[in-house]
Amino acid sequence: MNSRKLMLPLLVALACIGAGATVLPATAATKSAPHKSHAKVGKLRIDAVRVAGKAGPLTIRVAADARTEVRMTVNGKRVRTPFEFAGPKAQQVELRAVDGLRAGSNKLRITARRAGVVSNAHRTVKVPAWALLADAGEDAGTPTHVRARVGTVAAPGAGGGAVDYSWDIVKGPQGADARIADPDAPRPVLETQDPGTYVLQEEADPEADGVPTAADQVTVAVAPNDPPIGVPIDTLVEDKGTIVIGDKTYGGGSGSSYVVLERTTRTVVDSGSVGYDSAGLAKLNDLAANYGGGRNYMRYLMVVNGRFGVAADLLDGFASLLKKLGAGPPTADNVASLKNHASYSMIGIPGAPAGAATIWIPPSSSPVSTGGTMTGYLQVNQAVDADGTPLY
Repeated sequence: MNSRKLMLPLLVALACIGAGATVLPATAATKSAPHKSHAKVGKLRIDAVRVAGKAGPLTIRVAADARTEVRMTVNGKRVRTPFEFAGPKAQQVELRAVDGLRAGSNKLRITARRAGVVSNAHRTVKVPAWALLADAGEDAGTPTHVRARVGTVAAPGAGGGAVDYSWDIVKGPQGADARIADPDAPRPVLETQDPGTYVLQEEADPEADGVPTAADQVTVAVAPNDPPIGVPIDTLVEDKGTIVIGDKTYGGGSGSSYVVLERTTRTVVDSGSVGYDSAGLAKLNDLAANYGGGRNYMRYLMVVNGRFGVAADLLDGFASLLKKLGAGPPTADNVASLKNHASYSMIGIPGAPAGAATIWIPPSSSPVSTGGTMTGYLQVNQAVDADGTPLY
């Protein structure tokens, strides 16, 4: 069951032990505006319905932003599985037999609440009995070197008859040492020594002739065994331009360095450096857009630094990057510092609203020796996944 809605709060937790780590003050654009009209909330709309896909028996997507609370019932039974973010303006849920689905017609009722306004949507969907045979269980989080059991003993309400099960790891960190113990059982175990996000797919193949194979997926977030204080981070090693997280170094050279990592496991999914030019800034904006859109929404952290400020003709692109990472627009003093070749660094959540980023640009009045580095510990905070997995 691949359903991983990220819960607020969204702020990055950075315990600062070095010089200069500062959160930009909120501007008028970052403060919550008073609610003036209910008209902007809009009517709840079901965007997509998918029956018997790889992700499970039934997937429902609705048009609803991150501030909207979405709930539903199936055949009059309240669904406990939470909706997950499917983008800045979409949420979705993947349902199975345990959520009240049954073979044949199912009556769905979805309720959305935002800013005190309630909106409803209804749909009747037919689900074939064979699609309910696969039940990969609830998403889970676990530390490395701990066996994670997935799946269920049997798919409730799926009917009788012999069924052959098979499990595969369909997504995981590149080169990870991971295996599924007893992959032909309805409840196998994931064994791995490497942190990262693993997607496991179960296929349930009825032995009866002419009956299709059902599928369902489950996500297991395997986190590193960090100490309680977190993992050390240095966002900008001034003489090298690198980013250091734990014992790993990223980027460097004469350009701006960046790292993109998962919030559940801090696994690095992209890193490198770009030039101090329009092409380099465009790549950073593209990365922020990619890791902040669709199913990636709110799932990643992005660390960016620069040793030589931002040229005047690149400030619009830099402001766009700040916005994509959840920071407010640069202040007049920020602009003056950047034009004067001040170094900077930031940690943000691609796609998040303003206020979710931490950024340090030394004031224009600071001595030349004052750098734009933040040092401290990258750690999990109060934000959790729907299954309770802590987020960095």
